[in-house]
This record gives sequence, structure tokens and C-alpha cells, in this order.
Amino acid sequence: MLALAACTTDEPEPSATPTPTTEPEPSPSNDSLPAPAAFERSTWSTNEAFLGATSFLAVGGTTEARATLGSSVGRRLFFAGEHTAVEHPGMVTGAWRSGLRAAQEVLGVAEDGDRVLVVGAGIAGATAAAEIAAEGYEVIVLEARDRSGGRIGSVADDRWPFPVERGAAFLDTEADAELLAVLLEQGIETTPLFGREVRDADGRPGEQPVSGSGVVASALALAADAPEDVSLLSALGAAIAAQPGVDSASLGAYLRTVIEPRTGAASTAVSAKNGVQERIDPLELIGDGEDVGRPVAVTGGLENLVRSLLDGLDVRLGSGVAEVDVRDDAVGVRLSTGESLSGHRVVVAVPLGVLKAGGVTFDPPLPQAHLDALDLVGVGSRESVLLRWEAPFWDTDATLWTVTGTDSRFACWINLEPSTGEPVLIGVAAADSAEYLARLGDQQVLDLAVAALVPFRAAPGASTAPTETAEPSEP
Repeated sequence: MLALAACTTDEPEPSATPTPTTEPEPSPSNDSLPAPAAFERSTWSTNEAFLGATSFLAVGGTTEARATLGSSVGRRLFFAGEHTAVEHPGMVTGAWRSGLRAAQEVLGVAEDGDRVLVVGAGIAGATAAAEIAAEGYEVIVLEARDRSGGRIGSVADDRWPFPVERGAAFLDTEADAELLAVLLEQGIETTPLFGREVRDADGRPGEQPVSGSGVVASALALAADAPEDVSLLSALGAAIAAQPGVDSASLGAYLRTVIEPRTGAASTAVSAKNGVQERIDPLELIGDGEDVGRPVAVTGGLENLVRSLLDGLDVRLGSGVAEVDVRDDAVGVRLSTGESLSGHRVVVAVPLGVLKAGGVTFDPPLPQAHLDALDLVGVGSRESVLLRWEAPFWDTDATLWTVTGTDSRFACWINLEPSTGEPVLIGVAAADSAEYLARLGDQQVLDLAVAALVPFRAAPGASTAPTETAEPSEP
């Protein structure tokens, strides 16, 4: 997903992670790098309120499956969320627009005096709730956790010079222009991202895995002409057979640093016909110079947008919905606490992972078309690690960092120092690597993250002037 609070936010969210089920890989010594002054991470994959970070089209999946997931059931049950977005799926803009769509569907059938229940207080649910309430209807928002925002996970405390994002953080100035205009109105700052650098495991300049991109393009072309959909891995096998001598290292690097962050899925799961092409991660658009950089990072706290949408509404935190009942003349929800609420319409805006796991049940059951669509849209994994240093240990002004010739769990790093003046790095992991990291403890993740950054250590004698930052606390 891949895809975003002011200086007063809830306590930073993630919680302790479960003990890993497998023996963690050994971490290299990090003695060559200074210890970071602040550390934060996400655990979307293991958090029961989300069970994933984004969505992708699995084998056989099409945009029609997303449209079906977003379609209403009769005149009382409606759906929103990034997984229902035909345009910009898996992104914060898609989630936002899905909330606008669901609100219009509700308003098209609502009657005077209707009470509308909205399940989920992420960007999709908050947007739907605000739009419906603005037309004078009574709205109750039910949120399972103790804060709103969903997978917009802002952290703003004295460890950080500006709010940092565990979840949605990067936008494209073209594809996300409407949402960026809303952020501007709210006074939520963004900062441009530009420049990329590739290094090998020893810190020497590396090359972009261009041959890997060529093989993937060939595989997608073959898949487009095939009668049946297959996984990207199967399509790659056919493409490699047709052009022997493929550089497997370049292909692996391209899958790890581009395709997996884009989809959140391994090549064994994603649709070759439709899953790879349906969106572009904003980080892929980072250019080689400031004049061509389209992506921006949200540095003013995207969680503020959700809070502004919910301002003045009846928002009930800690109210997880276990069951949604739909009748001819009303709807009802049963909370996990056993309490029940009734209304006239309901918008369900919970994450796809929760729906697929049966975290919310429906009476009567969802139509078969919805159930079939749930099988065709997969849950993607993407995790972030946020690190701040007292001063940069690196000597590059590039925003996007990748490393070749390594088995690092991190697909890429985003350097916010050139545009903010603050030595803050964001590490991104996706697919199987994200799921692996989410199962580890904090110290294990921190050790792996710092070790992965060794190739970007400044050469001896290089200038790494200190930058003023707030007094840190222990990670």
C-alpha cells in the first residue's frame, strides 16, 4: 500500500511482535555504523486489525473483481477500501476515492432520518462518513482499534523532527493530484523526492537491473497473448526459455526492488496478465535529478487528514464489528464486545485481509460474486522501518537507494535528508521479506536494517556534517 499526524498524535502504534516461527537469519556486525537515535517500524502483516498492507490481483483476477468487491448489496450494504478501487488500487488515493464513491452510492438511496453505520475509521471509512454526514444524515463510525487512521500510521513525538509514516507515505504529483490538493488545503506538508543511487554489497557504484526489466516485459507480453492467466513466475519461465542467457541476478534484483514493492506479492502469486500492470509505485518514478522528480513524501502528518474528516462525528473507538446483519428495512451490527447497534445503511471499510479471514461475518452471507472476487484479489505485504541519526553517515544526496548482489530483506531505502535537512531514512520491505520481518522482534529488525545500510557508509574522510535534531530517546 504502497502505496500518511501533526505534533499531537496517539502513542506510536506498533505493538510487540510475535516470536518468529523460524530461526532468524544471523545479522552481520553493525560496528561500522553509528547507532540510530530513533527507530520505528510497522507490523501490518501480523496485526490482526489489518492482516496485510495492500492488495494485488491474484492469478485469474481482473479489475472487475475489484469492482465487484466495491459493489453494494441491495440498498443497505456498501463497501469501501483500497481493494475496491479500480483506479489506484492498493494506494491511499484509491482508498480515498473509494470512500467518495461509497458515500455517493449511499446518498443515492438514503431516506430522510436514516442512520448510517460506517465500519472502519481509515481514510476510506472516514471519507465516506464525512461525505454522508455533510448531507445531514446521522453517522456512527465504528473502529476496532483505539485510534483512527487505519494503515495511515503517523508517528510524531520528540524523537522525530517531523511526523514520519509507518504506512502510506509517498504520493505521485500527477496520479495523486486531487488528494495532494486536499492536503494543501489542510496545511499538510509534502517534500519532493529525486535522485537514485545503486551500490553493490561492498559500497561500489552499481547498475540498475535493466536486463531484469526486459525479461519481465517479455513475460508480460507472452502472458497477454496466452489464453489463460498464469502467475508471473510461470510467465517468466516461458520468457527465459525463449531467450537463454538471462542474467538471473539482474532479474532477481528487479523483482525484489520493483515488482514486489509494487504489488506486495511474490511472483508465484501475482497475475501475469493483470497484477503487475495495474499500478505503479510512486517510488519507481523518482528521477535522476531534481527537475524530473514526480513523487513526494508526506512529512506533515497524513493522519491529520483523517482526523479532520472525522472531526465532530460520532466515532466509537475500540468498537470492533464482528457481524453485519442486513434486513429489508434495516441493518444491524454486533460488536466483538457483544453490544449491538442498528441503522438503515452500513458502509464496510475494513482491510481486505480482515474480510478474507472472516473477521467480519454477514447475515445473510455475501453473494457468490463477492465471495469469488475475494478469492481473486490477494493480500499484499509491505513493511517500513524508520530510522533517524544525529548526523548522516552517508555522503550521497540521492533519495532512493538500492543495493545489488545482496540478500537484504529491504527492497530499497528512502533518504529524506536532501529535501528535509534531517537524517531520516525509511526502509521498505515487501512480499515474503515483509512477512518475515513482521514476525521478528524489534532488535532483530533494527540489526538487519542497520546492516543493510553498510554499503552506503561514507568513504573515510568524506564530510558528513552534523544536523541539528531533537534530543533522542532510546529506540
